[in-house]
Amino acid sequence: YLSGSKALVQDAKSDLHSRGAVNYFGVKSWPGFEDYAPPPSWWLEEFGDVRKKTKGVNFGIPYQLGPSSLSRKIKSNVEECTGLISKYYQTYPDVLEYVNQCKESVLNPGHIESPYGHRRRFAQTSDEAVVAAWQRECVNFAIQGTVAKVLNVALSNLYDYRILFPGKAEYRILLPIHDAVLLE
Repeated sequence: YLSGSKALVQDAKSDLHSRGAVNYFGVKSWPGFEDYAPPPSWWLEEFGDVRKKTKGVNFGIPYQLGPSSLSRKIKSNVEECTGLISKYYQTYPDVLEYVNQCKESVLNPGHIESPYGHRRRFAQTSDEAVVAAWQRECVNFAIQGTVAKVLNVALSNLYDYRILFPGKAEYRILLPIHDAVLLE
């Protein structure tokens, strides 16, 4: 969504990790793949291990894991992970453009802003290691900040709904966990 990648949004509406297994790892697709149908159980049984690795790639990109870090995460070699990152960006070129814009914003204008207006500022420094770390953080900032804000809105809506419609919604809000809410 933040990158404006229509292909990524469409794949996420289906099964992002299974579709990625086909797109990045080149495993066999299933009937209905082109129509964004979910994978059948036989496909998940046969390629579940590859789907799990793909999940590591899909979640590693927002954290800007490089090939070495990704290889440790998905238990693969660095060369393969370099290719997987490349295939991810080939599949979703708008994401690469978004990543590059985020990284550039560390230097110019020196901040990044989430869709909800939260701003992260970066000091000017000539220390390349610090700039590289800030650039990785910058890519993740808008994503995590947006998820946190959406969760806050969801919690508020759940609370309000319960108040507005007594008896229709019998639940207690127990705990927010990452991007989910545990209800009782």
